[in-house]
Amino acid sequence: SLLRGFTNIGLTMYRRELQFFYIAVYGIGQRFSGFVTTVALAFLWQNYWAVIVGECVVSIAGVALSYLLHTYRPRFCLIEVKKQWEFCKWIVVRNIAVFLNGRADQFAVARYFGMDLVGFYAMAVRFAEFPTRHLMAPMFMPVYSGLSKKMDDNTEFSRSVVQVIGATCVVLLPAVTMIGMLKEEFVLAVLGDKWTATIPLIVPVVTALGSIVLAEASVNVLTLMGRVRLLAVLQWGSAIGVALGMVLAAQWHDLAVVAWSRAILAAIFVLICYGILWRDLSQPMMSLVGGFGRPAMASAIMALVLF
Repeated sequence: SLLRGFTNIGLTMYRRELQFFYIAVYGIGQRFSGFVTTVALAFLWQNYWAVIVGECVVSIAGVALSYLLHTYRPRFCLIEVKKQWEFCKWIVVRNIAVFLNGRADQFAVARYFGMDLVGFYAMAVRFAEFPTRHLMAPMFMPVYSGLSKKMDDNTEFSRSVVQVIGATCVVLLPAVTMIGMLKEEFVLAVLGDKWTATIPLIVPVVTALGSIVLAEASVNVLTLMGRVRLLAVLQWGSAIGVALGMVLAAQWHDLAVVAWSRAILAAIFVLICYGILWRDLSQPMMSLVGGFGRPAMASAIMALVLF
């Protein structure tokens, strides 16, 4: 994390200007260097330090590539620190809550269920991240760079937000549905027989992560609108609610109950975020229903066919 802090901030200009070729070269280059290092050291050392050193190489390569790919050279300066802090302080507060929110279920599992079940739960989360976070992350990056350019036109901005939500649902809902319906086949094919205990956890975990990704769409738009203080309050409220919910759910001594509780709390947070977003955009609720409706209907038909 310390090494990544020295990455050239000039790469942000490529994102703002929608020049994603350089961002792709940057990401592929640093990951490839880490992959080669990790595999080579794994054969040489035969222990977990290969992974740790590989991650350090990823960070070092990222810093080096950031200066090779962009001519901007940052320097230490405090002229705009007050203006920067007025915005960033709420981002910092919010991100602490986001971390606690995202880890509260795993903390509860570790506290009440023991290390073996922590492994199964963590693997279910890792497995469910591909059709949710990893699939949507490349899509969000250019979308919100584009949205930021439309902030001065309220009508166009609101229309574009609806399109973003619809596009998010078009990709996310079928992916989540497919993983949920074919959970046993995917787990056995990808992980093998030793991980069958994760199968009952896949549906609630993928539902929770899918809800979190949907919430991120609204959170990013509200951030563009400058509602960072409100988002910090919402995230802390959610983090406290999730922590209490996980402790209560753990009293049932059933890992599936914990997972489903997490999914329900994530869905509630989505509803709150979109309610606030639509109030601020002054858009009719039917426009939001239109963004969700058709992808949801298509996903339901797909689920029925798979069933």
